[in-house]
Amino acid sequence: MIPKLITPNDLYPLPADYMELSEEGQRQARTNACRQFLVPGLTDRQKADAYVASLNFFDFYYLHPDLDVEFDPMFYDDTPLPTPEMHYDIARQWATERLSIAIAPRGSAKSSLVKKTILLETLARPKFSVIYATSTGDNTKSVGQSIKDQYSFNPRISDDFGAETPYGRLAPKRGEAPYGNTYMQLMNGSSLRCISAESKQRGGRPRLYVLDDPEYDPKASTSMSLIREYMDQLLFKVVLPMVMRAGCGARWLATFVSRRHYAFHAMDVEGGKARDPRFNKWDRIIIRSEYQDEQGNTKSCWPDMWPATVAERDLLAKQDERFKKCVSLEEIKQTIGVANYLSEYMAQPGRGDEVFFPNLEEEKHGYWFEDPDEQFEVDPHSSNTIVGWYSKRRTQAPKPWLPSCIVSLVHGSRHLLHLHQGLRLQGLHFDGGQQRERVVCV
Repeated sequence: MIPKLITPNDLYPLPADYMELSEEGQRQARTNACRQFLVPGLTDRQKADAYVASLNFFDFYYLHPDLDVEFDPMFYDDTPLPTPEMHYDIARQWATERLSIAIAPRGSAKSSLVKKTILLETLARPKFSVIYATSTGDNTKSVGQSIKDQYSFNPRISDDFGAETPYGRLAPKRGEAPYGNTYMQLMNGSSLRCISAESKQRGGRPRLYVLDDPEYDPKASTSMSLIREYMDQLLFKVVLPMVMRAGCGARWLATFVSRRHYAFHAMDVEGGKARDPRFNKWDRIIIRSEYQDEQGNTKSCWPDMWPATVAERDLLAKQDERFKKCVSLEEIKQTIGVANYLSEYMAQPGRGDEVFFPNLEEEKHGYWFEDPDEQFEVDPHSSNTIVGWYSKRRTQAPKPWLPSCIVSLVHGSRHLLHLHQGLRLQGLHFDGGQQRERVVCV
């Protein structure tokens, strides 16, 4: 179905004469309303606005419960709140940018936004393929099942979009096509694969790849450096090669946890440019839970979910009892602590966190070798060379590079060093602001 441009009116993106149309005409008008962003010839601004209009209509008509006609698709686990403006900001970014990163507060319904847009685009665009990747297998199955339930059991979706397929239905029968909660293929040719970010996935060619908070590992023993290394490999060796066709793209949604996370590295800028030049090709936005208006008053990015202060919440509760159960941003900060609040709600990870790619400085990262012997270059395993470095903190010292290895030295403790087959600390020496260790073979 070729989408038809609808002139703005009180019912937009439905046509002004919607109520006068036949039953089939109204069905076609509704599906056309979901395709306004696909109308050819739109400018980026027009396409962004049309995408928001289509998404808003799809959400309201197909996903919101309508108790007057006993319709409840069970997409929301509670009475839906008004969509926050930040969701529309992210949607506008997705409509026009091929590669995008959006940082949003914890609990800001990022996954709900992702599910709505996946539903919209796989229904409005036949033969549209999506890969959705999140942190763990359990989260993957949960999201996949939630989307599958709408394809299978939402009568409005089935009636309106199923009628457009050659089979008169959207969901396949047993044996016709794969239809699980991690991979599902619809009768309109669209497909969705839901996977954990750590699974093997080379070879796919989706039209859209979605990363939803992928930077997490349930195994506490996994070091952050390994997770960051994996994220780098995932993005630049797996995801991006998949979407290098025209009309394809990748969307990454995340919440800052610390400066050590790869998402922080992706958003790190200097002089208006990304420190890692590869991310200059990505459109990047950061949304914080609160901001200051022109009068200097604190405002919430989603006041219907989080009133900015207790006083604001109490004032709103006098107008609507629903707000009595709301938790204000002020209370969240008191509950989880300032450091966590700044990190996960304000996108300002603590300055004391270890930075993934720090600027190299002599007194922070400098090191030297003293008394190098003849074995140092030939066989470091047999060398008695002293490694010296600057240290002013009683924490882990910088990690200098040695031939074929990284040496990790911990102040004030005996610690195994990995150098070929291994080394160990022999003595701790202080010389002014300098600290030295003698390393010998284990």
